[in-house]
Amino acid sequence: MKVALVALKNFSCKEYNSMVLKGEIVYIPQTRARLFIKNGLAVEHKGPGSKQSNNRYTGKIEEIEMERELARKQKPS
Repeated sequence: MKVALVALKNFSCKEYNSMVLKGEIVYIPQTRARLFIKNGLAVEHKGPGSKQSNNRYTGKIEEIEMERELARKQKPS
């Protein structure tokens, strides 16, 4: 599945839960990311109740994975 460019927006828990029920949440095993579709756009979601902004991504799945790899390498051990 290709992910379109996305708009950043915060969703309430109620909105998030209704999207789960409607099957609009897509889980992609390779990236361990839950993506959901809103207005034809896909957004990575950290989960309801997250202290940080819940939705953060504006790219393709491959780029999410590359970004995570970079973050892992840059972490001081």
